[in-house]
Amino acid sequence: MTAKGEFQGFPKEMFEFFMAISFNNNTEFFEENRKLYEQKVKAPLYALARDLTPMALHVDPEMEVRPPKVVSRLRRDTRFSANKLPYRDHMWLSWRPAGRPKSQCFGLYLEIGLEGLSYGVGWYDADPRRAKAIRRLLRQQKERFLPIATDPALAQAFQLHASWYKRLQAPEDLPEALLPYYRAKGFYLEHAEPLDKRHLQADFLREVEANLLRLKAMYGFFRDLSLEGIDEEIW
Repeated sequence: MTAKGEFQGFPKEMFEFFMAISFNNNTEFFEENRKLYEQKVKAPLYALARDLTPMALHVDPEMEVRPPKVVSRLRRDTRFSANKLPYRDHMWLSWRPAGRPKSQCFGLYLEIGLEGLSYGVGWYDADPRRAKAIRRLLRQQKERFLPIATDPALAQAFQLHASWYKRLQAPEDLPEALLPYYRAKGFYLEHAEPLDKRHLQADFLREVEANLLRLKAMYGFFRDLSLEGIDEEIW
């Protein structure tokens, strides 16, 4: 799907910048190194976002794909955080339907930092009302979800991460493969790998694109999860 595009791999200077800002997390250091950030961090991530646009629109034609909306900011919002450090030492790309709040979306993402590269699909936070809505949807459409949840190609590329309700009783007719999703408080599917020389080259983008496309059915199943009437649910 991807022709040769703008993204030429992550430059080594990106990781040098992440390391440096983790030890010099202040505005003075950032301003002194703003040009490095613009050229070696922001520009490659914007190029990556543009090259992954066809993938994102294939997954969802209504996906927000403008790079300023897809690529995270380096500056942190510290207003409601105990951590007052102004800058991150990593960044990410996230795709969700245009106009929808991040917290409401089952969205695609890719994160890059000193600890490695990861990408996948999931929710921004864990919401008890959403967990109830997931359980309702699985009860109603278990036959539709079963082939999605048991897709070998998905299992090969991604790992399910979640926290679970340990004592939650599931319906007896629910297939065993769906139990991890049914009992989850929130979940995401992620592929994670340590950094290596591949990430400095443009070609690894094809692997990322191919794997993210494998998430289309999973994304489509949960895209329009409804919380309507969920407060009346007893499960």
